Amino acid sequence: MDRRMKAGGGRKPPPRNLIRNIFRTLFKELLGESCLRMLELRLKSRFSEDPYKILCESPRKFCRELRAIFGEGSNPLFKVAAEKIADDYSMDYRHVEELVKGMERGDMMGDEFLELLVAAAGETARKIAPGALVLGGRERDGVIKLIELAEASGGIEERVFSRLGWAIKIGKVIVFGIELADENIPVAMYSRKYARFRQLADEWIRESSKLLRSSLHSY
Repeated sequence: MDRRMKAGGGRKPPPRNLIRNIFRTLFKELLGESCLRMLELRLKSRFSEDPYKILCESPRKFCRELRAIFGEGSNPLFKVAAEKIADDYSMDYRHVEELVKGMERGDMMGDEFLELLVAAAGETARKIAPGALVLGGRERDGVIKLIELAEASGGIEERVFSRLGWAIKIGKVIVFGIELADENIPVAMYSRKYARFRQLADEWIRESSKLLRSSLHSY
């Protein structure tokens, strides 16, 4: 794999266009397109820069501003948004339980809300391959090393690349990933002895393209 691989270790900002896409889709449905546009204009005016840059780099600052805009309505809004993400992406409600409790207490929970947005891409892979392991930051580091070793030793048996999604097979392991801003990001791993690589890879590419279509443009 000759393109750059991106690990999730540390506190690197997530791909901004991915976050913009998921946030806009969610809040357009919750607020309506006109209200979403007004919200974006107000946030841009308050921050004097792209509000999605703030969401990625300083989520607590972003959520604090939302709280100032919506006042007492912000907690119910955040709660509904979190639950809708869980529903839309078939996420286990245990993943959002602490977030919802924090919102009810009045905590900002900016980092946790951002993590829910990023997790949506991983849940797409889990739909395609039930039982797939959605990768966290440290796990991505290990998978990147695995891919690099397999690349050096000729251990990558099959691979499929599209403009956005990619999948590779190393032994019995299939790795699903996405390419954003010229960086390859491992998203999930799936290990089944009789898994049909080509079928799963083609489905992953179709579904990841639907979810992340607006992320094709670098930021």
